[in-house]
Amino acid sequence: MTDSSFAVMTTVSYTRERATLTGGYSGVGSPTFAGTPVAPVDAETRKRLQLDTPHTLWEVHMQGDPDIKAGDKLVNGTVKYPVKTKEPYTWLPSSDVRVRLILEDLRSP
Repeated sequence: MTDSSFAVMTTVSYTRERATLTGGYSGVGSPTFAGTPVAPVDAETRKRLQLDTPHTLWEVHMQGDPDIKAGDKLVNGTVKYPVKTKEPYTWLPSSDVRVRLILEDLRSP
């Protein structure tokens, strides 16, 4: 089931890069994922998920359960965000499955 109000908020297109056996990352054949714009992660979430990093953390929400996992890189244009964690949840009003991705911005200290 798709929540139309959530679909209005998923205005950004992302692709994924996944680690290869040769030690690099590849985005070849990656589907496009619709998600919310990046938003800062609040202090309570950082503490609850034990995310200790000197870098800025962002969160993105997506509908369903996209083929993205911790260790992948979420790509938006030329910016590549390493995925720290993937947190699926059920939106109770509509029982939709959604996911919150916590991303690390290595461009900032």
